[in-house]
Amino acid sequence: MFIRVKNHKNNNYAYLVKNKRFKTSSNPKQMIVKYLGKVIKPKRVSKIKFKEYINQDIKEYLEKTEINNIFLDLIKLELLNHDIKEINTKNIIIELNEGFLCNYTLQQLFNLKLPKSDKEASLILANTILSAGIKIQSSLFIKIFKKLKY
Repeated sequence: MFIRVKNHKNNNYAYLVKNKRFKTSSNPKQMIVKYLGKVIKPKRVSKIKFKEYINQDIKEYLEKTEINNIFLDLIKLELLNHDIKEINTKNIIIELNEGFLCNYTLQQLFNLKLPKSDKEASLILANTILSAGIKIQSSLFIKIFKKLKY
């Protein structure tokens, strides 16, 4: 499943979509699974780095912090860099970087189950983080991956 954005009357709306192949057709069809909400795209106003945001040694922080709290801090940093202070509406999708921050992508991130294979696990983790709109440095990604796997 993936998120698809449709434009209607100069507004963008996001839908959770899956591809389905019918026996009568050789081409797959997109099936809308769920309406996610109106898409907003804030501009990046600052470039605060993760180390500046947590204001402590990254290695020490990663050792003592649970993985879901690390993800929360990454999300808070992205929201801070895009000058978003609070989100009041349930059906709002925030388009950040190359992904979308919404209930669906947050659930995918916080309920992440990684396979045994390092290659598959790293791809799943990277796709999940990017689909939630989180921009992450490669060195930090590797440290988070190691924390999850070991």
